[in-house]
Amino acid sequence: MLIGLGVLPWVMLVLLAQAQEPPASDANLADLDNQVELLIADERPAAAVKLVLEALEDDALAQPAAVRLIALALPAARVARDEQMSSDLLVAAETIGNTLTEENDIWQLNSALTAHHLLQGRFPDAEMAGLQALPHLDSQPPERQATLLNHLGVARAQQGQLDQALEDMDRSLSILDQAGLEPQASFLMNMAGLSLHLEDFESATELSKRTLEMLEGDSDLAARTMSNLGVALIRLERPTEAEGVLEEAIAMGERIGEPSTSALGNLAYIQRERSDYELALANFRRQLSLDRASGRPDGQPVALKNIGETLMRMGDHQQAAEIFEESLAGFREVDVRIRRLELYPVMIENLEILGDYRRALELMREYKALNDEVVNVESMERIAELQSRIALERSQRELAELEQRRARDEQELATLAAERARDKLLLGALILGVMALGVIALLLVRTVRMRGKANRLLSARNDRIERQQHELEALNHQLELSSRHDELTGVGNRRALRAFVDAFDDQEAWPIPYLLLLLDLDHFKEINDRHGHEGGDDALVAFAHALSKCAGNDDLVIRWGGEEFLWLAANRDISDAVKLCVELRETLAGRRIEISGHPVDIGFSAGCIALPLDDSSPAEQLRDATRLADAAMYEAKSSGRGRLVVIRPESHWHKLPAGALDLERLAQQQVLGIQRLDLGTY
Repeated sequence: MLIGLGVLPWVMLVLLAQAQEPPASDANLADLDNQVELLIADERPAAAVKLVLEALEDDALAQPAAVRLIALALPAARVARDEQMSSDLLVAAETIGNTLTEENDIWQLNSALTAHHLLQGRFPDAEMAGLQALPHLDSQPPERQATLLNHLGVARAQQGQLDQALEDMDRSLSILDQAGLEPQASFLMNMAGLSLHLEDFESATELSKRTLEMLEGDSDLAARTMSNLGVALIRLERPTEAEGVLEEAIAMGERIGEPSTSALGNLAYIQRERSDYELALANFRRQLSLDRASGRPDGQPVALKNIGETLMRMGDHQQAAEIFEESLAGFREVDVRIRRLELYPVMIENLEILGDYRRALELMREYKALNDEVVNVESMERIAELQSRIALERSQRELAELEQRRARDEQELATLAAERARDKLLLGALILGVMALGVIALLLVRTVRMRGKANRLLSARNDRIERQQHELEALNHQLELSSRHDELTGVGNRRALRAFVDAFDDQEAWPIPYLLLLLDLDHFKEINDRHGHEGGDDALVAFAHALSKCAGNDDLVIRWGGEEFLWLAANRDISDAVKLCVELRETLAGRRIEISGHPVDIGFSAGCIALPLDDSSPAEQLRDATRLADAAMYEAKSSGRGRLVVIRPESHWHKLPAGALDLERLAQQQVLGIQRLDLGTY
């Protein structure tokens, strides 16, 4: 969960001047452009927009001129904060956009709309405009291509399309790299923000620091970057360092007259984790007030969620519930799905404390449906593949540099060998020439010295080449290991599961029966809140060790994501489900698990289904089975935790529909059967 981070604080848009200059012969148009630009420069944005709207009413205005004027007016409308003017401009843009035929006009209008919608927090509209410009990408210079892809990545990230966002931003940086251009600081900051969403906090830290190295003096971009860095440092369990960075970001925002509300919220998070609830609440409320004053609708639900969670910690659950509902309404209005996902768990927990189980169950189902849409199996696998590909490309660049150094060393060795050969020829010529013994003696001494030096250099170079070869082999081995294992727990990851299935996918059937279980740690957020994220990591490691101990030699155990684990138990069926879960529960109970010196009980909820399901390919069956087990696991959690929900295909089994699965409806249609079990009774 990204703590206290606003929706757009990590976003800094680069607005490149893309409009073509008006024809020199068109004096009226040139004069109109100059008037608009002068009004903007004179800090009269409303007058500039009004002038553009009046000009757009003239049907005689050529399309390129209309597009240029709209591109000039959109930023001015945002500065003027005039909703009606902004709405009129968008209507004009839509009208003109439907008639455009020239490639550059389509590009210019839609790239300007992409940036405008992003800064207004309208991410679906920004994505739509970006997709309209995308077919014309190759016609633009590399800087503009990279800018559009970066903006498109931001729009998709805010909607939870993290796999597509990662691909867009990586492609953006690749275009600049291929053109020999350095990425702008804002690109790196946006990439750092995406890394926070992906919970790659080391990369977020590195990218934020690189961004700050590129910046000089105070700026809004520097303040936002420091806010990003503060979040990453918090998640890396470095709160003191994070606090210093966030305080500097807040001070910088005050110096430039643009308060850093995200940094303020993140600082309040640290204060809340220190149990300084009154101070944290005051700062969260100040964050909300600043967001409302700035007219930013996207930041307000985040501040409300943090206020509600703080009130919940203070024991004021009723007021917290009211604030949470206001936050949820705000998130629905701006449609920031990835942020809304962070709200549901604390909101549901607060409702359970109040005893409002009906509303809690309603939100749990809503949470499950949205989570399935945003964090589905395919997108998580794609993210893992993209991250592995990016890491592999980085490693390959390192390997290429090693190879280049090795080639240079071999060239030096060849040069030394040639010098030795010349020395031998020289020595032979001297001997045949019967030169003076003194000269021969001197040359012999020189030759012996040169030979000794060459031998020493050859030996050193050979040793270096051998070491580099070992480094290459070790790096390749490490890449192979890390690509299929979870770094924290040591169990497999999604790539390991993909390799497992690919190994026998051509057999057209599962070779032996398997029982697939998806397990989720109960009350994991409480462990994180009480013991910090390091304590949460300890709990995940302890659970993974217990699970690995219960698994057989032919079983596969992987970390599915977050606090979820997948267990493929070989030669097991539905009748073994309870036995395996009870064995795992007893293994956890039999081990004394301590976090920060305090004993901790680790429980879990699970959903399971047996394989094979039908006659489809192993990969298709696994995809259906994981979706069903995932839905069953959420059902187990929503029915009280510490439960097991078992799914069985029934007489009317058929291919599953896309999107979130309604288990009850599928059961009514006799597609599947559901069995709910309380593990505490066994």
